[in-house]
Amino acid sequence: MNHDSISTELLEVIFKRAVDEGSRVLSKTFRAGARIDFLEMKKVNIQGITADMSNLEGEFLGAFVNLLGVLPFKLLFMIDKKTAFLFTDLYLKKPIGTTVKIDSIVTSVMQELGNIIGSAITNIIYGDLNIESIPEPPNVVYDYAASIFSSFLMSEILKEDRELYIIETVFTVVRYKLAAKLYLLPDSGYLSKIDIKWE
Repeated sequence: MNHDSISTELLEVIFKRAVDEGSRVLSKTFRAGARIDFLEMKKVNIQGITADMSNLEGEFLGAFVNLLGVLPFKLLFMIDKKTAFLFTDLYLKKPIGTTVKIDSIVTSVMQELGNIIGSAITNIIYGDLNIESIPEPPNVVYDYAASIFSSFLMSEILKEDRELYIIETVFTVVRYKLAAKLYLLPDSGYLSKIDIKWE
């Protein structure tokens, strides 16, 4: 098995566990039938996905989470505006369609979702791998997809050794299924920092 296959499979194990952890917290937070399903994780070309972002229409909300510690990660949780409105109504148990504009309540819900995901990842990294990891408070932005993604990458696009991963997920709250993507930038040389045996 080559190095790329090992690194992708290793991260996939970690983040499947993190999604399971986040799913339990989501259910408690929404106080309803709620879960997060892990669909797929893949490594992508930074330049290619940046170009794809330019083709996405409409406005999005993104929650940036920096995971600090021995194994730093940059995380972006991004959903379109209509999905953010639906999340907000479900979270506040309001009739669907109540939320129709971006305000402090919508951004607070996005921050909470970012907190759930970031904390779940750090809990798994620390609990399973014994590696210290601390999430910073999420920073929520509202803009076009390309602008949000450019802010997420910043100077990273110039570093050829950086790897970008996309995790496809589905959030289910009551009867609603909401597709969402997580974008992950692990620190360079992250594999050498993970103190486990890979079989």
